[in-house]
Amino acid sequence: MTNDVIPGVCLLRLPANSDGPAMKARGQNAGIECTEYYGQGGFYFPVHQCLTDYDKAYILKNLIG
Repeated sequence: MTNDVIPGVCLLRLPANSDGPAMKARGQNAGIECTEYYGQGGFYFPVHQCLTDYDKAYILKNLIG
């Protein structure tokens, strides 16, 4: 990453029937640094302005399954 990249986070609230731990495992196994906000149904993963369409599709594919 260069100095021009401004890191951020996408924070989501998962539906009550979602399997947050499984989503986290899928993401981390695919190299996506993501985590679950335990006890609150939250889930977050990193974002920045340099993500390509491929990057975004890769993240979604691996988190949603």
